[in-house]
Amino acid sequence: MEIEIDPREVFYSQDSIRPRFKDDNRHVEDTIRQLVKGKISPRHIERIRVCTLNGRMHSLDNRRLYVFKEAINRGGNFETVPAVRSYAHEELQNKMSKSSPFNDWSVIRVRKDTLSGTRYNYSSYTYDTDSDDDEDTNTFANTSYTRTPQYANTSYTRTPQYANTSYTRTPQYANTQYTSTQYT
Repeated sequence: MEIEIDPREVFYSQDSIRPRFKDDNRHVEDTIRQLVKGKISPRHIERIRVCTLNGRMHSLDNRRLYVFKEAINRGGNFETVPAVRSYAHEELQNKMSKSSPFNDWSVIRVRKDTLSGTRYNYSSYTYDTDSDDDEDTNTFANTSYTRTPQYANTSYTRTPQYANTSYTRTPQYANTQYTSTQYT
């Protein structure tokens, strides 16, 4: 069943995504730029499948959800996108089981792009490519990230249970000579 959703209210089901779409090897950044500039609309992109788990709506199509969220954050002229309600709870739980149990599903990491000729550096918010069709060289300039503060003040400390433990080898068998009357 097709529905209209606000992608900002949908959670991810993984902690990271590949930077390129599987079907045509197109980079997610290219799609975001086209959405922001109005060259394409959300209706030109395949519908994302959403599944509800514990009262929260999660996407089964994380790259497309990321594209929609980022395009809106960067000034895209839309607020809702078409989606399809899914009941594939097993697929959702399978995707979620591969991530950290401390994930709050509100943010996602784009993994490194390894194709030559293109450099996407997400840590310093730069975008370089050989294409001349766009004078925008810094598409991350106005990007903002929000995180649900569920685990914001959580700290993890390692208990020094074995910190000062030293191990010594007992020389029980160090100089043992085996003698047997059988071999002498």
